Amino acid sequence: MKDYVRDTLQYYRENTMRFIEKTKNADMEYLYNVFEKYINPGGNILDLGCGTGRDSKHFIQEGYQVTAIDGSSELCDYAAEEIGQPVRCMLFSQLDYKEKFDGIWASASLLHVSKEDIDNIIELLYKALKPEGYLYVSFKHGDFEGMRDNKYYSDYTVNDVRKLFDGHSRFTIAEYVEGEDVRDDIDTEWVNVVVRRAD
Repeated sequence: MKDYVRDTLQYYRENTMRFIEKTKNADMEYLYNVFEKYINPGGNILDLGCGTGRDSKHFIQEGYQVTAIDGSSELCDYAAEEIGQPVRCMLFSQLDYKEKFDGIWASASLLHVSKEDIDNIIELLYKALKPEGYLYVSFKHGDFEGMRDNKYYSDYTVNDVRKLFDGHSRFTIAEYVEGEDVRDDIDTEWVNVVVRRAD
């Protein structure tokens, strides 16, 4: 395990309840709608870095088949209770799914992957998607990379995200959404993107 991954997981281990309290009630309805319009009813969704299970719970209630994973065992335990099904504890680099998902929801999760490693993770997500499946990703807006608030962050601009997925010719960009943080007390701009597996 790389040092930055270990350090970030250590933060979540030591601050599990604080993280839960700050994120579990965030209003994600608008972004759910952005993503769900691309996913057929009852489709199979991977919640990548599910955290509290907030988003998995929503998708399950909407009738989707959901696989939830997270790298933090503490959050996996909490999320499993919230959604009433097991949550797989694994690193993104350990993804081993093959054309299983109609959609992958990566909300505020890939932002913890270094820019050196992101291409390899995106390739694993490509393999996990069914042909013409959709991937939703969100990043904090900016050009910073490194440890911030005891977690590793890779920030991206819209142009950065475009370049990131232009480098993967098997993805096409379906939609960008820029917006403010859904948590009332956080002043952060976000870049959200939905991309489609092109083959």
